Formats: sequence, structure tokens, C-alpha cells
Amino acid sequence: GATSIREYVEAGFLSEALVNYLALLGWSPGGNQELISREELIKKFDLNRVLKTGAVFAKEKLEWMNGQYVRRLDIPALTGKLIPYLETRCYWNGGGDREWLERLVLLFQERIFTLAQFPDLAQFFFEDKIEYNQEALNEFRKDPRLKDAFKRYAVMLEGLSDFGTKNIEEKSRALMKELGMTGKEFIHPCRVAVTGRTMSPGFFDTISLLGKKKAVERLRNASEILVGQA
Repeated sequence: GATSIREYVEAGFLSEALVNYLALLGWSPGGNQELISREELIKKFDLNRVLKTGAVFAKEKLEWMNGQYVRRLDIPALTGKLIPYLETRCYWNGGGDREWLERLVLLFQERIFTLAQFPDLAQFFFEDKIEYNQEALNEFRKDPRLKDAFKRYAVMLEGLSDFGTKNIEEKSRALMKELGMTGKEFIHPCRVAVTGRTMSPGFFDTISLLGKKKAVERLRNASEILVGQA
């Protein structure tokens, strides 16, 4: 169906990726090259290499290509391109901490295929409260040790003066040892407790960027949920 350029912009496609993809519909520079700049495209274009068969537009391939261009952007530039999508969701305004946001963007850069995906992927960083679905609640019930683990982890994190990733990881692994829990037994349910999701970027980076207040509140909330289900 017909799609306007505006719709591609709203969906978070970079113009460089869209031009690159459209140029390769029915034409090839040879050598299995897929990523090609506009300047190189102009230099290499040859009418003799235009295919006579009909071109097939595959949105999945366009998203993949857009993701490759996202990876090529430096973090300040990518952050600047993502801010309008955050502003649309009221997740960001000009008074926010740009350094924190750039750290967050770096955490998600390898996971983004279109710019519009970022607010959904990073939603739990911007909203104060998260909802636990049934899958999350089932995860909490798997191990009776979690009620105490969440509570003790909240106390430990609250007492940290250095909330950097390295220090959080060091102290967290020491707590795991005290609790007699493996990394998998501890980290996966704690990830669900603080993000509401079973998958997220690096756990200790996530805790650090969430900040002490949110991480502690969510762990205590998860512990209270288990108390209520005891």
C-alpha cells in the first residue's frame, strides 16, 4: 500500500537508511555490498546493473538496514535523534539530565532498529510505577527465597554511596554469595522486579541507570507482593 515519507519518519527510519534501501531495489553495486552512502551510490550507479525483474519491498529488510545505520551513529547524535520520540511520550523535556540519557542510549543502541522503538524499550526507566504481568508473578513464586532476597537487596542498594555499575555488581555478587543463590537464581527475578520484564540490557547497568530510588522502591514492592501471596 501507499506510505508517505512522513510515516517513515514517524516510525523512526533514518533518511540515509531509506535512501540506501530504495536504491538497492532493482539495482546492485556488486560484491554483495548492502550498506552504501549517497556519495558512493552516485559514484557507483550504472544503468546496466538495473535488474529487469520486479523489485520486492520487504519492511523487515529495511528495519535491519536502519538498525545498521543506528549502530553507526555516535551516541550524542543518536540521542539527539531519539529525543523527539521521547518528547512525544512526555518522557523527556529540555531540563533533563543529558549525560544520563546518553548513557541510557548507549545501553540500548544495539537493540534499536527504528528510533520509534526506543520509548517502548526504555519505558521502565521513565515511568515511576511498573505493572507486573502474570508471567512476572509466576517468576516471583518459583523460589521461596526471593521474598527475603528482594528485601535484603533493597536495603543493600539503599546503603550504597557509590551507585556506579562496577560497585553495584561487586556488592550484588557478595550478597548472592551470602544468600546462597547463583547469578541466574538472583539476577533474573530481580530483573523482573525492577523492570517488569524478563529481558533488559545488562542488569547492573540497568540498576545504576534506574537510580537508587526507583530500584529500591520496586524491589520492596516485589517483596510485599510475595508477602501478600504467602
